[in-house]
Amino acid sequence: MLADMAAWEAQPHEVHALLCELPGEHGQLFAWLDRQWQEHGVQPWAALREGLRGAAFEALAERLMTGPDGSPAGYADATPAAEAQAELRNVIDRLVVDHLKALERDAIDQMGSDPQALARFRALQERRRLIELRLKPDLPA
Repeated sequence: MLADMAAWEAQPHEVHALLCELPGEHGQLFAWLDRQWQEHGVQPWAALREGLRGAAFEALAERLMTGPDGSPAGYADATPAAEAQAELRNVIDRLVVDHLKALERDAIDQMGSDPQALARFRALQERRRLIELRLKPDLPA
């Protein structure tokens, strides 16, 4: 998302919130990226890089944006855009599934005192199952 900030813009608010709430430097980096997007819109990596100077998570962003050969990631990257988007979708879907499982556990805990908890649990479970179906690899024909 640092290399293609439009990918951040394309994510729903729920995903923004989920990523910004990650622990440690990762959550801090996503929260900063979200503020940058809200204040300035989509920016290229060069502009983001300048804004990162002195941030506690600057080193993390640099590592993420440096390819294995030491060149900037995304510039000489041989990964096709469609493949990169699919990988991003897969990672985000897995994070959302984990989040929905936690919400399901909360709903189960509240079933004794909240009459809406069972309906909430079922809705969360159905949503999670749909995402999990998308995560399953295609079966061979």
